[in-house]
Amino acid sequence: MRHTLETLLTRLFIILIAANLFILDVLIFKNRFISTTNINKTLPTPSLPITQKPDKVKLNEICKTDCMKDIRDFVTSITKITDTSSLDNPSFTNLVSEFFVPLGTGISASDDWENIVGASAYVDTDRYKNIKSIIFEASIRVPSSSQIVYVRLYNSTDKHPVWFSDMSTTEPFKLLFSRQIILDSGNKLYQVQIKTQLKGQVILDQSRIHILISNN
Repeated sequence: MRHTLETLLTRLFIILIAANLFILDVLIFKNRFISTTNINKTLPTPSLPITQKPDKVKLNEICKTDCMKDIRDFVTSITKITDTSSLDNPSFTNLVSEFFVPLGTGISASDDWENIVGASAYVDTDRYKNIKSIIFEASIRVPSSSQIVYVRLYNSTDKHPVWFSDMSTTEPFKLLFSRQIILDSGNKLYQVQIKTQLKGQVILDQSRIHILISNN
């Protein structure tokens, strides 16, 4: 009888231990499940790359009103430049070519006609066909006195002044343009000459012969 009681108590004890272990395992598993769930809730959901075909780019959305106007104006200007229909207009066939013969610079302080050393050049009129006009140009500067300054072009080859090339000024600085001058035929040496009223110093800053040729 005693032996049977001990056996029953032993089995009961084993059952209690097993039950405690089972309950302990359940609690541990439950805690792990809750922790994992909370962690999953706090973690951000990864976003997968979205690939989509971009819409066709609209120039209006990139370029505003002012920009579009500039583009249209630019295209219009190119169209005008590349338009060759105007070449059929007879007015475009009447073209003129310009030639400049530099003569040089120098200084003078004489009350009589004096050659400006280095201000000369050869001009062969036979090389220019259909001459429309020839003009003598000179830039004069009078730094220290008020006087009349005279300038002309001289044909050193044939020893005479060039017709209609005489110019004068009383201003301290002046760019002078002659009337249409007449150059002799052939290759001639043309020299700039200056004289002053009061022998004050005169500076010739530049001088040249301007030739216009008609292309008709």
